[in-house]
Amino acid sequence: MEISRAARSDELIAPPDEVLAVMADHPVRGQAVPVYGLDDHVAVADRIDELVADWRTTYLATTSMAQERHVAARGQWAGGLRGGGAGSADQGVGEPGSDLPAP
Repeated sequence: MEISRAARSDELIAPPDEVLAVMADHPVRGQAVPVYGLDDHVAVADRIDELVADWRTTYLATTSMAQERHVAARGQWAGGLRGGGAGSADQGVGEPGSDLPAP
């Protein structure tokens, strides 16, 4: 989030692809992100809530998929130990020749 004051400059400093929102005491045009007044704290808090919710949804989905892959790989590895096949004690998970990915 970039904060800009007219007393300093009306040009923004951060690269546009790194800005999530702008707060300013002067008109800001041509931004692909929301622009708020310096005193619009409620709208800024709402924007932060949106960003955190989006991040949380993405993070949890990604983490859940990673956990499922890890559990599946552990199950295959443990089965290999019992069966003596791929993933056995002679052949580690993720090592050359193993058909099991590293967790």
